[in-house]
Amino acid sequence: MLERNKIKYQWLKGIEDRLPEPIAYSGAATTEKGIVYVGGDNENGISAKAYLLSWNTKKEKPEFKSLPDLPVSVTTPAVAANGNTVYVLCGDEAKNSSAKCFYIDLDDKKPTWKQLPDAPIALANGMAVFQNKKLYLIGGRTKTASGISDLHNTNFVYDFKTQKWSSLANISDGEKTTPFTASAAFAVGKKQIILAGGDKGDVFHQIETFLSLIAKASTDEEKAKLTKEKNELVMHHQGFSTDVLLYDIKTNRWTKIGNLPVAAQVTTAATKWDDDLVISSGEIRPGVRSPKIIIGKVKSKRKN
Repeated sequence: MLERNKIKYQWLKGIEDRLPEPIAYSGAATTEKGIVYVGGDNENGISAKAYLLSWNTKKEKPEFKSLPDLPVSVTTPAVAANGNTVYVLCGDEAKNSSAKCFYIDLDDKKPTWKQLPDAPIALANGMAVFQNKKLYLIGGRTKTASGISDLHNTNFVYDFKTQKWSSLANISDGEKTTPFTASAAFAVGKKQIILAGGDKGDVFHQIETFLSLIAKASTDEEKAKLTKEKNELVMHHQGFSTDVLLYDIKTNRWTKIGNLPVAAQVTTAATKWDDDLVISSGEIRPGVRSPKIIIGKVKSKRKN
């Protein structure tokens, strides 16, 4: 548990606990009642389980509360929250990517998952953001029969009044569009969204291609050769994109506003701590996890 004391951060000593079960690639979002995490996968396969993690101030320890299972089992879903309502969008099922979208209101006496209209495309590793009374689903990738994922530069918004999804400006660095997946996404101010680092998928596609060829290899010699080439590619991976992209809801435009000062940390949850933007742990290269926590601040440019 990380604690902030004015401007200092420190780990609480003697506070150790474990999740109810091992889990990876869950989606998570912070609510007023605590952190909700849902889905993911472990040695038992893809999960539909959901939990509320909160801090008991009297006992000075974390507590876990089981929530109703999600109607489908998914890993790497996009998750966002508005107050105590949590939205779970898409994710990968065992064989295919999902377009299913659900929400749960923790303020209900008996919270249950309810369904929203399906997303325009099935995907996983996308980014969900609740901003200005609307729900955004950005980027991601989709499983295909070939084993080579479709990468997305898409940007969709769900309007709760019309109960419909619509398409917005594709993800861009201000000059050209780009796929972006597994990014840390934040709602900033009242009309902006920030994506901090992410995977543009060029090396990811190469790795998937190798895995597909390895699976089809007819001889042990061919399989060993392809495996060696794939491992070399992974070993020399330069890390994911450090681009920090800004989407302006009012103008429907994307711009690149800078780069992360350290290696991008992907496939992790983005958290706002008051006005600070927090990215914790995550993957910095294929198969390489980071223990780092990075914190950013948004500074608006003042006109003279």
